[in-house]
Amino acid sequence: MKFSASIIALVIAASTVFAQGYDSGPVASPAAAAPSSTAAASSGASNTFTSTSKKFAVAAAVDGTDAVFALWTPGSNVTGWLGIGIGNAMAGADIYLAWFANNTARVSDRTGTGHVLPGADAQQQVKVLTTIPTALSAYVPAGYTPVKENVIVFSRPLTPVNNVDKTLSATEATGFIWAYNPNKPVNGVFAQHTEYGKIPALALTPNAAGGGSNTAAGGKTGGAGNIKALTGTLVTLIVVAISALFV
Repeated sequence: MKFSASIIALVIAASTVFAQGYDSGPVASPAAAAPSSTAAASSGASNTFTSTSKKFAVAAAVDGTDAVFALWTPGSNVTGWLGIGIGNAMAGADIYLAWFANNTARVSDRTGTGHVLPGADAQQQVKVLTTIPTALSAYVPAGYTPVKENVIVFSRPLTPVNNVDKTLSATEATGFIWAYNPNKPVNGVFAQHTEYGKIPALALTPNAAGGGSNTAAGGKTGGAGNIKALTGTLVTLIVVAISALFV
């Protein structure tokens, strides 16, 4: 009877421990110990992104009825072209290509049709800015200005006036794509990107709804980290139960 009671107690205790363990919340992996300096807290989507290679960075914000963007290459001037697009793939994306020509920032509003150079829109709903708007000033590195050719800043309406460009939300994050090439376009011809990727959720307002922080590399949280602690607890219960058999 004592043996049966001990086994029953062990099973009940073990079941309780595992049930509590899986409900105890996420455990951060070592890589996710702190948010990236270019990302907002994980409670909402970030309005900044930097690629792992540090060749591409973007900051976004709302300025009145416009969305404003700053594109730059961290630590150096913009020597080639930078691109960002609203969407999760090139096909159908609302794309903006940015570069410097003759000491002047250029931005071209385009629409993606696939893995080819996107064609320019007939109506260019984009305005190149010569200064950093207040809405972006906290996110662009100190000393970066279009005059120094180390950042390109532009605006576009949140709500476009045509049916080609995509509408942007001031409060909800949106998926973007990005691309980079170290060489400037020649006679309107852009060399294919040497780096590219996706930004799952870029916001125009820090901590906006729509996803976690935009880090180019880093760990995620998950419940699997509790297994080691649960295993240790279960071993302790087994030892106690076996000891009770000999009491």
